[in-house]
Amino acid sequence: MNSRSAEPRALIAADTARMRAGIIARCAAIGRQVGRPVRLTVADVDGTYQLGIHPDAFVQILNPDGTVDDAPESAQRIIGDSPCRHCSKPQSLRNNYCTFCGVKSPHDVEAGPASLRERNYQ
Repeated sequence: MNSRSAEPRALIAADTARMRAGIIARCAAIGRQVGRPVRLTVADVDGTYQLGIHPDAFVQILNPDGTVDDAPESAQRIIGDSPCRHCSKPQSLRNNYCTFCGVKSPHDVEAGPASLRERNYQ
């Protein structure tokens, strides 16, 4: 993961879905710290595009000009989930702690020492 204010970090996950979930959860945690959605640039086989990831882990595709389309009144804010990295029980991507085993950052995908994984995200 790379940002303007941090060094690049190696990421590791069991599969693509968990990698995606881990990145969304991390962006949501940053969003909670700064009090606003976080912009994420994605480059994959479909090209390069931007996402807005809200502090509650709600994800929106951004238009090329950085705006989002208005959602219909009936639209729900769907928040994804993924297995906890420690106990494998499903957890909302907005959770800072696993509600089953209590591990911090249950979706963390950063490769590195355990001490780096156990950050206290807000």
